[in-house]
Amino acid sequence: MKINLSIIIPVYNAKKTIQNAINSINKQKLKIKDLKVEIIIIIDDGKKYEDFIPKLKNWISIKIIKTNGIKTGPGNARNIGLKKANGKYIGFLDADDEWSESYITEMYKLANKYEVAFAPTKIYEKGKEIYTFIGKEEGYLKLIDIGSYISISGIVTFKNSLNLVNTVQNIPLENLLVETDSPYLSPVPFRGKPNEPSYIKYTIKKISEIKKINENVIMENTTRNFINLFNLDINEA
Repeated sequence: MKINLSIIIPVYNAKKTIQNAINSINKQKLKIKDLKVEIIIIIDDGKKYEDFIPKLKNWISIKIIKTNGIKTGPGNARNIGLKKANGKYIGFLDADDEWSESYITEMYKLANKYEVAFAPTKIYEKGKEIYTFIGKEEGYLKLIDIGSYISISGIVTFKNSLNLVNTVQNIPLENLLVETDSPYLSPVPFRGKPNEPSYIKYTIKKISEIKKINENVIMENTTRNFINLFNLDINEA
């Protein structure tokens, strides 16, 4: 069975909430044909959770995996889940959170378009919404809404990187970085050969063509972003 989406749920002292979290997946109103989802429960407290798993719909499968210790942390649990995941896309759900009924449909569309998607988050207290963390423009979050930088490698020069080209078009200059990933992923015309820092000019040239912006402007902005990201003293850089 082809898995479209793997949902990783780290679990620690979650017997009171895990069923609601899984049911929020179970109750999705899907508008995606032939979607297959796997839920990966990563147990980090050594306890048994089988009795807390509700009956799942036929488009959902489940794996229950234990970490190699107790309270190893959600990061470690998620990394274990990533290694076991079979889905084209990966989703993360905390054991004490729930998804809205249209969450998977909306986020899957965005992931298909942009390759990554962040959802708005609503915080409730005693059943009342007290805060919403939402994107600035379109109702969903983008990387730029959380102050992130997006780094582009030589992959953008490959003929089959149309999705990445579309992504680059939408990255503001103040959020853009470039990288070599040396010695891997050499840009065209050196694809298949060991990569090196001097080849970064080919990645910059491609980004310049995509965004229709002068190469020097790309270099100036990505250099400034690099300095800001690592909090470097410009006089020492």
